[in-house]
Amino acid sequence: MTQKSTSFFRELKQRNVIRVGIGYTVAAWLVAQVADLVLENFEAPSWAMQSLLLALALGLPVALLLAWIFEITPEGIKRETDVDRSESGTRKPGRRTDLAIIALLSVALAYFAATHDWAGNDAPGPETGPKSIAVLPFENMSESADNAFFASGVHEDILTYLAKIADLRVIARSSVQTFADDPRGIAAIAAELDVDHVVEGSVRRAGNRVRVTAQLIDAKTEEHLWAENYDRDLSDVFEIQTEIAREIVAALEARLSVDEEQALQQVPTRNIDAYDQYAMAREIGRGSVYSASQITAMEPLLQEAVELDPDFAVAHAKLGSVHTNMYWLEVDRSAQRLDLAKASIDRAFDLQPDLPEARAALAEYYYRGFNNYERALEELEAAHERFPNNATILETLGVTQRRLGMWDEAMESLRAATQLDPGDMSKKRLRLETLVAARRWPAAAEYADALLSAHPDDSVFRALRSEIYRSGYGDLDGAAAVLAGAEPVLHPDFFVANLFVLFAKDDLQGALELTDDYAEMFAGFPAGGAYYLKSWIYGFMGDEATAERYAAKAVEALAPFEAGDNVNWLTWKAISAESYVRIGQTEQGVRLARRILASDPVALDAFDGPEVTVSAGRVLALAGQTDEGLDILERYLDQPGGPTRWDLRLHPRWDFLRDNPRFARLAAATPATGE
Repeated sequence: MTQKSTSFFRELKQRNVIRVGIGYTVAAWLVAQVADLVLENFEAPSWAMQSLLLALALGLPVALLLAWIFEITPEGIKRETDVDRSESGTRKPGRRTDLAIIALLSVALAYFAATHDWAGNDAPGPETGPKSIAVLPFENMSESADNAFFASGVHEDILTYLAKIADLRVIARSSVQTFADDPRGIAAIAAELDVDHVVEGSVRRAGNRVRVTAQLIDAKTEEHLWAENYDRDLSDVFEIQTEIAREIVAALEARLSVDEEQALQQVPTRNIDAYDQYAMAREIGRGSVYSASQITAMEPLLQEAVELDPDFAVAHAKLGSVHTNMYWLEVDRSAQRLDLAKASIDRAFDLQPDLPEARAALAEYYYRGFNNYERALEELEAAHERFPNNATILETLGVTQRRLGMWDEAMESLRAATQLDPGDMSKKRLRLETLVAARRWPAAAEYADALLSAHPDDSVFRALRSEIYRSGYGDLDGAAAVLAGAEPVLHPDFFVANLFVLFAKDDLQGALELTDDYAEMFAGFPAGGAYYLKSWIYGFMGDEATAERYAAKAVEALAPFEAGDNVNWLTWKAISAESYVRIGQTEQGVRLARRILASDPVALDAFDGPEVTVSAGRVLALAGQTDEGLDILERYLDQPGGPTRWDLRLHPRWDFLRDNPRFARLAAATPATGE
């Protein structure tokens, strides 16, 4: 050995590099053994151990480098070059503190290097983001087609179990349902749903026996990651559902919290007859918004389910939701109906205090029963925490947030809802509608164009795109062109878009005909709405006698809505107030308008409130109290939910103010965005 190499070896020894290397290797081996045991007991995903081993491996050269560069002295940590060699005899090269500090620092630095996303996003390990999965509808293999609801119920329950796991992204049932019997391969279906894994299965029910098959497939390779057949007594179907969910979670190596682990162990009921009634009711109530006919059919089935099994918590929650919607849809708008809703929901909580379905039902109770959006928001946030993949909860969360003026949060909730339920057009419409209401014109235009590219025949998307052209950019040609050739639909957005274009083009006869064509749509609203529109149109035509006649009809039809403080009646009160002014009862109209303003509609509802407030201000302006009316208009101009400057320029309802200099300045000013 040369003198030079001997000197280098002596230097390594003097600087503790060799001792640190040996000590680090022993310590790393011990850490790996303990971690392997602990992580296995906690069922941690494989990336956790892989990241630790990578960190330990990277830590060795880091430890050696630190031992070479630094020295721990009685005065503290110093660079080796700053240490007086004459002190070498006092440095105690075997000091354990040196080794411990250097080893710990090395592991920390190495673990940070191994797990940090240097592209700019912190990541927990090699795998980032939730594992995506679509559970396709389970095929009904029973001899009787009447058992289709049972196969559908098994499928939905498995979906529900998986949807409560935050480390998964689970596509909603309404989106996967369209792929039943789809002849395309797994890869094509997965690509359309934007998932990496697909579950297929079947259910066969015969007498007191049930056979369920399920298989988990990697969509990219079409490799079967897991498959199993279950042939058991019918009463065991609930255990089968939980077992399938657990096997899928294990195969995907998804992380489970303690609460999620408990949720996987819960069985909704052990009474097959009660489950049948519940499953049939759930099958009838498909969709995020019930109809009167749906809830009327669902109520007796759910009532039977909870009578057969009084401890069936989810059925109690669903029954509470049905009672609330019977009130909301005016099937039975009585205080007793709301009491029934609350009693059912309370029973669900008594049985399962943390049941997210009960939280969602309680949110609906406060939202639709009392317009208490703040309390509804609390319950929805709690429900979402325990049911993160429930697209309907996210959708309801979004519409509640926009009622509270939480526009950014609402748009994010609705974006997440559409991601989980990409096949549901109503969620996409709500998201686009919210972008429009928030006056985010560039983002709204971009999203609308993407939707129309994928769904060119959707007339509601066309209507909302027309509104963007018109109210956001003042482009009447674009607004008319996007509506050209669209199939008429009984939807308020489509009606309003067409009506506004006709107004802007001064085609008042066409506006009258359109209003008559949509008589069926108006049947779902108070009759005063149609009368009010016709009074407008005849007024624009200059036929004041006919305009007053229809305004009088509107006042008569809307009289029941003038009393009371129901938030949902504010729009009808505003229509009634304007109609009073048109028929010459100005004092009554102003008094009603001031009652509307005193209730502070925007504080009650940030989504509809601005339009109602501006309508009340317009009543004041019509009654000669112009400056006060313009103060209100200016406050909400180009604000979320309020009119835009293009609305002022193009809509004839503002014609009575055209000669007012202040109004002219408001209408002529350049909007902050959209031009």
